[in-house]
Amino acid sequence: MLPFVHHFTQADPTLDLHGFNKAQALLALEKFLYRSLLLGHSRLKIIHGRGRGILRSVIRDYL
Repeated sequence: MLPFVHHFTQADPTLDLHGFNKAQALLALEKFLYRSLLLGHSRLKIIHGRGRGILRSVIRDYL
């Protein structure tokens, strides 16, 4: 399994989903959103990559 990339700083909490499949991306997104909520972040950055837009669609549908 690919490592989850989380960058939690006050200014720019970021989740980079490059190279993830749908299931991995959704699991990482759930964990990222939960942790962000606990830490009180109001703005997040989610990087889903380009290509055919599969992860973009999955992420948007989830949100």
